[in-house]
Amino acid sequence: MKTKLSLTASVLLTALLSTPIAQAANGCLTAPDENITKIYFANGVANTEADALHSLAYIKSAYRWDLADRDDERYEFNTAYNYTQGAVADIIEVFKQKKDEVGLEGINAEQLFWLIWRQKTSVDFVKSAIRAMTDIPNPDAIADRIDESVLAELFSTIEEKEAAVISDRERVNAAHESTYNADLISGKRVIVFAHSQGNLFTNEAVRTVILGKPERAKSIGVVNIATPANSVVNQSPYVTAYDDRVIGALRLLQPVLESNLDNDLGLIDDNRDWLNHSFIPGYFDQELPSRAVIDDAFWSYVDNLPYPGIEAGEGAIRASLTWGEQKDVDLHAFEPNGSHVYYVNTMGVSGKLDVDDRSQYGPENYVVACEDVELGTYEIGLNYFSGSAPANAKISIFLGNNETVTPKTVTLSEPLGRSGDASPQILFRVNVSEDESGQITYDVE
Repeated sequence: MKTKLSLTASVLLTALLSTPIAQAANGCLTAPDENITKIYFANGVANTEADALHSLAYIKSAYRWDLADRDDERYEFNTAYNYTQGAVADIIEVFKQKKDEVGLEGINAEQLFWLIWRQKTSVDFVKSAIRAMTDIPNPDAIADRIDESVLAELFSTIEEKEAAVISDRERVNAAHESTYNADLISGKRVIVFAHSQGNLFTNEAVRTVILGKPERAKSIGVVNIATPANSVVNQSPYVTAYDDRVIGALRLLQPVLESNLDNDLGLIDDNRDWLNHSFIPGYFDQELPSRAVIDDAFWSYVDNLPYPGIEAGEGAIRASLTWGEQKDVDLHAFEPNGSHVYYVNTMGVSGKLDVDDRSQYGPENYVVACEDVELGTYEIGLNYFSGSAPANAKISIFLGNNETVTPKTVTLSEPLGRSGDASPQILFRVNVSEDESGQITYDVE
């Protein structure tokens, strides 16, 4: 499927949250040379992109002016978005992540549904719970329709959604891991505000990044907020309120980190949501004790995280390859001029292989500088060179206009050695063209 990259509403809002930078005719965004820190918000369940960007805007407004006073440093704010499939599917996803985290037996649909409604199949309880909900339209009308047959149908729906949940989780994990890896190899620090389910995605992504390159642990930090996890990654701080009802309910069924903060301001002054769990009213409100904990963790990272060494260049087009424990998977690029860039020929006419890894995990990196980009099609692929078992490999594409493309992951059955170099498996085609105004545009398929 061909995807034309354009500035969607969410990308436009993200751009507004960032330091203004100019766009050149070659399609690249240009900015002065500075030390860059990428700040992400990883959202919880049932958050739309607009919801996540709203939370990100609060984070930006809380810190932007103080950050602006720091010389020779630039801070960019983005979402590490966890796509929602609706509350039911999102909560199923939490259970599947918990199962992998602590090695539990499989969770059946009834147990999942019990968590959602706080009771297994009690029609009366479900009716009461729905009527108490303030974030759904016409709760009384919905409650009036609940009976045993409706509950049975909901159980069935949960089971059907489980397959979609697995696919969604793999996609989000791949995107987050690739994003953090790409930042770190280009010399940027990473700070993640993770809320609720976002902690589970963040833990997995950061753990994978550090597993591949342990030295990157010192340049990435996580602020864990209302976490459903049973541990933190990279010795990062966390805050969970004693009266967080969502985490409290999960704790009845699963191992979860102990709550560690009294966030209750009293009956009159307590403006949190009724679950005491939402990001802004439940934890980030400046009057809450949790906000002071979050602020301390953030500023500690700002003051103390070192910038990583630059391993890879950035430009109009950048392709990054990562893989698992097998010895060597190679990145290949075919340029519009006919050049084949790979480990034998690392310099093309317009691009180069500036990182070549031969000892597990990667990354390998191909980059086309903004001033050297050509019109035509760049083909990006890979070859499983050496190993002893099937290898999972992933390619991520990053464009000079700050747009990113959903990574593609493949399973490679057996190593081909040099015999696979002439015909690598192509995962992406980046078509570079010029519009009527002379501006370079990028289509990715």
